[in-house]
Amino acid sequence: MQTVLDIEVWASEVAVAEAAALREAVRDSLVDGAGLTEALALVRRRMRSLTPQQREIVVGSIDAASAERRLP
Repeated sequence: MQTVLDIEVWASEVAVAEAAALREAVRDSLVDGAGLTEALALVRRRMRSLTPQQREIVVGSIDAASAERRLP
C-alpha cells in the first residue's frame, strides 16, 4: 500500500511543530541571558526557512498559546 503525501498537510504540521520549538528556543535563550535583540534575531533566522503560509501558522500558533496562558 502506497501512502500519498499531502504537501499542504505536511507543511502545516511542520509549521505547528516549529511554533512549539520556536517558543521553547526563545524562552531558553532568554533564560540563558540573551537580550531581546538576540531573541529577535533567533526568531528571524528560524522564520526565514518557512514559507509565508507557514509563517502565518507559526505566528497564529504562538498567539493562540499566549492567549490560553492569559485566561483566568
